[in-house]
Amino acid sequence: MKPQLPLFDPPPIEPVDDAALTALGRALPSRLHLGTSSWTFPGWSGLVYKGAPTKNDLIERGLRAYCRHPLFRTVSVDRSYYAPLQLSEWEAYRREIPPGFKMSAKMGALVTRRVNLPKVGEHQSTPNPLYLDVATASEFVRTFKEGLGDAAGPILIQFPPMDVPDSARFCVELAPFLRALPSDVRYAIEIRNRELLTPRYVRTLKDCGVAHTFTYWSQMPPLEVQLGIPDLVDAPFAMARLNLAPGERYGERREAFAPFDRIVVPQPKMRQEVIRLWRRIAERDLDLFVIVNNKAEGSAPLTLRAIAEEMSHSPGS
Repeated sequence: MKPQLPLFDPPPIEPVDDAALTALGRALPSRLHLGTSSWTFPGWSGLVYKGAPTKNDLIERGLRAYCRHPLFRTVSVDRSYYAPLQLSEWEAYRREIPPGFKMSAKMGALVTRRVNLPKVGEHQSTPNPLYLDVATASEFVRTFKEGLGDAAGPILIQFPPMDVPDSARFCVELAPFLRALPSDVRYAIEIRNRELLTPRYVRTLKDCGVAHTFTYWSQMPPLEVQLGIPDLVDAPFAMARLNLAPGERYGERREAFAPFDRIVVPQPKMRQEVIRLWRRIAERDLDLFVIVNNKAEGSAPLTLRAIAEEMSHSPGS
């Protein structure tokens, strides 16, 4: 016997209805784009979503509700880092996104990983032949842009930690790669080795018109140090990603913070540095994209709410 198909489509997932949150969202500057890494966390019930949607519910039909959250104007698609998405997948996202909302995405590790990790039974890493391959990267950009259209936001080019970072070599390789990419998309570089954060790196990004990602990450200098580097904000836009407190481990934070429905370890200095970054970007009338991970404080939506509340009480924001 064939399984019986449902007679009706499942009901849509609805966003929370919160008057104070709505007022905060209306007060946000138009060029400030707040969002999170993904939208598929059931623990956000009551914070982002009404009811109790499951992870599968949110994967299948949660994006439309996410985009209607009063504070959210962007979201990062992180799964594209692990495997490329098909054009039809980007097009499906586009149908869920309202006007003015921008979707960001990570370029695949296939392009940004210098070496391939050892396979089962192997003991050494092998060089990645597609590292900084322009053709592979350009195909990613083409599919992303064609699928999302005017909803396409910045592409994040994230480089994983390198065992023996060489800043000069990195910049020599990076510059021609960036110049060869399609020019109708905004790009931001995220590095995870503090040794790469050199004057030559800053000049390379400035010359190529690419943004540095101000990253709150365990092995990178604090945000205040990054903000103190001359010319690092000298780009067509800015991006900040709040991921993991200095010295913390990702896996341990995930276990301690799940299901991501509360602030566990407040990071007030981190929030103030984001506001400081916004002030500098606002002076130049540029866009700032702020992407928050649950592991920053315990709950990305609550981190963004805290930042928005502090901005509303902060002169000059």
